[in-house]
Amino acid sequence: MHKFTSIYTCAWKLRSIQALFILLQVLWLGEQVSLGQQTQITVGPNIHVSKARADMVHDEVLLSADPLNPNRLVGCTMAFSPTLNKVVTLVYASSDGGKNWDLTLTNDRGIHSGDPACTFGVDGSAYFTAIERMESGSQRLLVYRSKDGGKTWSSPTILLGSGVVVDRPYVMADQSASSYQGRVYVYSLITNRTIDGENTGYHIALWRSRDGGLTYEGPIVRTPNRFGYHPANGVVISDGTLICLVSELDSQKRNDGYVGSQYRKADVANGTLKVIVSRDGGSSIESASNIGEIYKDWRTQSSTIPSLAADGGSRQFKDRIYAAWSDGRYGRTQILVSHSSDKGKTWSKPQIVNDDQPTMGDGPDNFMPVVAVNRDGVVAVMWYDRRDNPNSFGYSVRLSASLDGGETWQPSVRVSEVPKTLEYENWVVSGTALRRGGAHLLLLRRHEWVAGGHTTGMAADSNGVFHPFWVDNRTGVSQIWTASVVVKAVINRNGSTDLAELEDISASVSIELTNCAYESSSKAVSCNARLKNIANSALHGPLKLRLIGLRSELGQPTVVNADNGRNGTGAVWDFGEKVTGKSLEPNQTSEVKQLRFHIASPRPFRQGDHFKYLIVELDAKVLGHLKKELPSTSAVAP
Repeated sequence: MHKFTSIYTCAWKLRSIQALFILLQVLWLGEQVSLGQQTQITVGPNIHVSKARADMVHDEVLLSADPLNPNRLVGCTMAFSPTLNKVVTLVYASSDGGKNWDLTLTNDRGIHSGDPACTFGVDGSAYFTAIERMESGSQRLLVYRSKDGGKTWSSPTILLGSGVVVDRPYVMADQSASSYQGRVYVYSLITNRTIDGENTGYHIALWRSRDGGLTYEGPIVRTPNRFGYHPANGVVISDGTLICLVSELDSQKRNDGYVGSQYRKADVANGTLKVIVSRDGGSSIESASNIGEIYKDWRTQSSTIPSLAADGGSRQFKDRIYAAWSDGRYGRTQILVSHSSDKGKTWSKPQIVNDDQPTMGDGPDNFMPVVAVNRDGVVAVMWYDRRDNPNSFGYSVRLSASLDGGETWQPSVRVSEVPKTLEYENWVVSGTALRRGGAHLLLLRRHEWVAGGHTTGMAADSNGVFHPFWVDNRTGVSQIWTASVVVKAVINRNGSTDLAELEDISASVSIELTNCAYESSSKAVSCNARLKNIANSALHGPLKLRLIGLRSELGQPTVVNADNGRNGTGAVWDFGEKVTGKSLEPNQTSEVKQLRFHIASPRPFRQGDHFKYLIVELDAKVLGHLKKELPSTSAVAP
């Protein structure tokens, strides 16, 4: 039997909601299951949304649901028309909860239309925005308005033109009960020129409408610190605060061979994910708040555009905000989610949502996430998943749900009945004729992205049903599909009823780890843990350690001795019996409790550029009560 002990001091202070432990790192060695709280996720049959334009290649989709009418849905997309030989933008609407869809708007003016976005207002009005490129080469930013839930549309309002470059606009409407209710916002990336005609670079622009989308004011403009690749969507929370997401990327740190870079993993942070906030109805924008670093992998042909959602009013997590994005920090592109409970000022450590391969390192890419929250506080994340398409040219659509405010995630379910594949026959091709001393013809396969565009869609209707909205090519042409997803579960803070009343006391506790070891014969990892009170007042029980994240470079880690029987995220170790008198006084330490893990399918040790080898990495919270008086027995779970 070989036993390896830690080379690092086993003591950490927990200073945030999610604290990081590295239980064991060894010099040499040669080997998630995240079950969470059991729930029921039911996926309905796939519905063909875009069959009215079955000949068009559809990409880049978004979806919105009427906040008052569960039957009304509006989806928008860009599509290549072989008849017109150009890209147009379209709106599809459903008045029966997504069972049937009608094409209600085609924006085919100019030589190209792209980057569509759509949303609902509080009164059932719908809004649609898109970019239109004219024959003169100039671009226009258009906003359409519908007073009947997306059935008919007004003539567009033109927000920008005259040579300004526009990229990836979004439209948001204030559905809150605040004094800003009914306001409409358009948020976009723009470039401008100096008086000498020089390009001034990229800027973030925000427009507002105070009359329900009839007229617009602005824009307010802010300049990113680095190359601002794209803004993402925005949300409005219950007090009317507008929060918009943006990723700032360093183009010098691309990893796909452009801008002098080399083909490599996205192992270097190359950007920052941020939110910009307006608390006064769009009159001004505050300084940005950081969510954290991002590791964009340009090689996946996926987008850098993240996704933002807000809890509109559930009992447990009202106004909690969630950001989801694809990230390459763990050796391949995975789906990460972070949340904020203070209107975007501070954010949790990101957690991995996809569950195809918990092992850190090489593997299939997951990308294009979209996050939504329903009325009960269930958080759902949908993404394009390549576990069944190892050649990285296709994908299936999968969805996972969180029942505890984004801290842990249920096993994912497959939503798409058929995966998207890349085939080399019967392609829709665009043609371009140029005059270059004669006839110069271009016949190109360029209007169907391998990754399905830059965005995908999902919305939760007013009944709590999720509606994923995606593209695949099961018909031979890239088309839009949807399905209804119902999540039946009990939503609780900290993941269960017996933990719901406990406070997060992580900042008041340090955890001391001793006698950490790995046994290769049993593939077992163990550490002795003790809690120490570093606060100025007593900590009252029950005192419990709850697992939030679990990873390994060696194999697939599982918990084997959790007191609640879980073997992945959501596992709980109860330290109540290790505390004398059921409370910890300042500077007092609990008795030892062992934490044990199993590493399944360990892979051979691979020499790298350092001597560390990460056996188990976990994120956890310490739960209990930080009060001068003991809580009443009714407030403490048995």
